[in-house]
Amino acid sequence: MLRDTVDSFIRIVGTLILVSIFTPWFLILLPIVVVLFYSLQEKYRKTTRELKRFDSTTRSPIYNNFSSCLNGMTTIHSYNQYNTWIDQHHDQSDNNFRFGYLVLTASRWSSIRFEFISHSMIAFVTLYISLSSNMSPGLAGAALMNITLINRSLMNAVRNYVQLEIGFNAVERIEDYTNNLPQEDSKSDPVHEENGKTSLKDWPKEGQIVFDQFQLRYREGLPLVLNNLNVTINGGEKIGVVGRKFFFFFFFFFFFFFFFFFFFFFFILISSTHSFVLFISSSTRTIIYIGTGSGKSTLALALFRMIEGSSGRIMIDQYNIHHLSLFTLRNSISIVPQIPTLFHGTIRYNLDPYNQFNDEYLWQCLEKCQLKKIIFKKKKQLYSTVEVGGINWSVGQRQLICLARALVKESKILILDECSASVDSKTDQLLQMMIRKEFQKCNTVLNII
Repeated sequence: MLRDTVDSFIRIVGTLILVSIFTPWFLILLPIVVVLFYSLQEKYRKTTRELKRFDSTTRSPIYNNFSSCLNGMTTIHSYNQYNTWIDQHHDQSDNNFRFGYLVLTASRWSSIRFEFISHSMIAFVTLYISLSSNMSPGLAGAALMNITLINRSLMNAVRNYVQLEIGFNAVERIEDYTNNLPQEDSKSDPVHEENGKTSLKDWPKEGQIVFDQFQLRYREGLPLVLNNLNVTINGGEKIGVVGRKFFFFFFFFFFFFFFFFFFFFFFILISSTHSFVLFISSSTRTIIYIGTGSGKSTLALALFRMIEGSSGRIMIDQYNIHHLSLFTLRNSISIVPQIPTLFHGTIRYNLDPYNQFNDEYLWQCLEKCQLKKIIFKKKKQLYSTVEVGGINWSVGQRQLICLARALVKESKILILDECSASVDSKTDQLLQMMIRKEFQKCNTVLNII
């Protein structure tokens, strides 16, 4: 495209020079032509560029809608929502076609005006040749032949230049995404001043988690999701973070059966516009009640620093996690997510992406999760293919693989984010049994229910 643009402009300049040599009076008209041409192409180029940008922006919802329709085809069939998705597709397509129509309209607008300029130059040269008495027929024919080609050359030059600029819109977006989008913090771990070696080789040891006046919002301008959260989770505690529908069951159960025999209850109410926390403390078990929609899953996001806090701090074994590298932090905490997430590759890659453990240990972890027989029957066994999102495995198998991945790491801190929400009752019982039996080495367990 760049070559075509340069070639078109060189051809226009050459044509104007030849016509000016054959018809010297054409130099009087040339400055007017140049000013008009520059003014028109500037308006056409800017308008078309922005229209094309809107066209690309409004085309993305069409693809997203179509992709969502394919992924949710079963749900659409079940609820007979064909017309809803068809109407959405038509609305989004109509919105996109508006800008496509305006692009064509702008092209016609420019064509009429460039043709007018070209015909004016042809008329001027023709008039000059007709009034000139001493011009040879050969030079007159050459002048007319070159000036008649100017119309096509003008249109090709402008359109190639516009297409070149539109093509660079993609380069502009890539450059913007690369340099201007907020990036995750890439700071390194704190080191000892004496020997320069990292001090976090065996971190964390106890698994103590402290939220100190911690506040978090998803982005600037939005209300706080966690507001002045003060929680101390000692190492070795098993924490349940439960929603509104579970609160009364847990409260009355503990109150009637354990208050008079084994436990001493204390309640701490944190004043907040978005959440309040209730502690029922024992030696190793604690229930934290947080109202529905007040940031239970956000606690997990904050611990992994998927979202940076607005103020306050989170301490894990006396280290402020904001001062740690993301690799060290996220490699030290395990999570079994609500929606089982697998990556494109192999079973082995999903269990041990950094190739830190041998096959024998991975087989042991799979056996504990009752996946060994299933994977052993596969032709490639540990190197069996996992499609994007794990779509070639059932939801229950994906959740068990996520559980095995957490088991492989043997982290001191384990987060269970409603890990049984999307599985059947049988898999749910298996998950509970595995968590009680195999995660005893995890000093701290944070279970979001």
